[in-house]
This record gives sequence, structure tokens and C-alpha cells, in this order.
Amino acid sequence: MIVTFLPTEQLVKNVQLLQEQVQQIILVDNGSTVQACALLQTLEQAEHITVLWNRENLGIARALNQGLQRGIELGFQWLITFDQDSTVTSGMVARLLQCFDSSSGNIAIAAPCYVDRVLGTRLGEDRDVHGEVRTVLTSGMLMPAWLFSHVGFMDERLFIDSVDLEFCNRVRSHGYRLAQIDDATLLHTLGRLTTFRLLGREFELTNHSAARKYYQTRNRLWTLGMPKARLTWWKQATHEFKGMIWDFAKILMAEDDKWQKTRRIGLGVVHAFFGKMGKRVEL
Repeated sequence: MIVTFLPTEQLVKNVQLLQEQVQQIILVDNGSTVQACALLQTLEQAEHITVLWNRENLGIARALNQGLQRGIELGFQWLITFDQDSTVTSGMVARLLQCFDSSSGNIAIAAPCYVDRVLGTRLGEDRDVHGEVRTVLTSGMLMPAWLFSHVGFMDERLFIDSVDLEFCNRVRSHGYRLAQIDDATLLHTLGRLTTFRLLGREFELTNHSAARKYYQTRNRLWTLGMPKARLTWWKQATHEFKGMIWDFAKILMAEDDKWQKTRRIGLGVVHAFFGKMGKRVEL
């Protein structure tokens, strides 16, 4: 299933490639414009494609849940989620399925390795000191349908950002494992990646909007305070805090709109502390 919001023609190519690897595609649109909806209506005419329409942007978590629930209603035993700008490579889904066939452990999520479509660089993986995968991105998550009756669906209070972080933490807190498969690749985009140099080294910037910085900050902090997040809590908290500090430093050093992003980050900290969740800032 794919969540869409103001999709471009790239979605058509992504859907065509995905059709070769899955039995059914469910598109969940989060309140796109008339022009974008026309593109989705064209896709809807194709065989084995279903479009679910939301009149407004209900957030990534709600849209994911709508698509997952429809997939379960249709009787599918395996469900895989995607962002609209993610492109599968040849044989990716089959390689993810093989992980479940060959695994001796209780793996509940299999995910590909991510390569940025613009820079061609491999995006970083989140593993603990023992090499176990801690979190993966929502895009490319392959899961058995029974998982949701055991751990629940995506947390809609998050609206957007850290939905994958919270869900992966919850899955692991139930004793399940995550796997990231080296020979399964997904072309993906995290924001609008650019690079800058510092002390002879090159670093990446996501250049997300001020509104996205708000949700990223609020949700990362709020998720850390949830009981389901407390598997080796201090290690994860340290990891997240270091990441947030470094992300903020990169904004100050190299991103545009520094003041507005700083204000939104501050608001995100306050709202996380007081538990003000859901949609609070327009995207």
C-alpha cells in the first residue's frame, strides 16, 4: 500500500514497478488537490489497484492504518507499506519474503536497505551494539497480517514523523525482531537531501520544512517517554538526543530558514512535554 499527498508523475512509475511484485496495490490519498486526484483516478482504472480517498490530510499514521486494514479485509497474509516517492528495485519484495522463510528467529518486520535516489548514497541503518536492527523506515516495511492483532496499528497521535520509530519500538517490546536485508534495495528520499562540508568531511542535510521540524522534534521526544520505548531506554534516549542536537547544529550551520525552524523546534519541545499531540501545525 502507498500513502499519497500531492503526488507527481513519479508515482505512476513507482506503481508500475510495484505491480510486478505484488498482487494488489492500495493507494490512500490524504486530501490532494484536484490535479493530483486526476492522476490517482487514472491509476484507479487499472486492474488490482484500489484508491481510498480522504478529504483532508489525516496524517501518515491514519492513512497507513486505513490501507493496512483494507489489506487485511481483502484477506492478504502479507502487507507492505510505501511512501509515494519510493521506488522498488527488481526482486525486492521477493527477497524480503525469503527472510521470513529462512529465518530461525521470530522476525516480524523485514525491510530493505535504502539508497537516496538523488545522491545515490546508502542511508544509515539503526542497529544496537549487538548488530540487531532497532528501527527501519515505514517505506518498505513487509509485515505478516497477524502482527497487528498482536501489537496494534500505527499510533495516530503522532500524525507524521516518528511513526516508524514508535511502531518498531512497540514491535520489539513484544519480543519480535526486525531484519534489514542487504540485497533488497529501495530508492528513497529523505526530504530534499543536499550536502555540505565541514573540517574536510561531507555531511548530508534533509532540508525539511519548519513544520516538519516541529513534528520530528515533538514526536521523537514524546515517543521516548512512552513505556513501550523503554527497552534499554538510556541507550536509545542517548542516541536520539545526540541525533537531535546534531540535526539542530546542521540547521544553524547550513540550512535555510534558521529562525523559523528554531521556533518550531522549540514549540515541538514544549508540546512533547505537555503531551499536545495530533495535528498542531499545518504542513
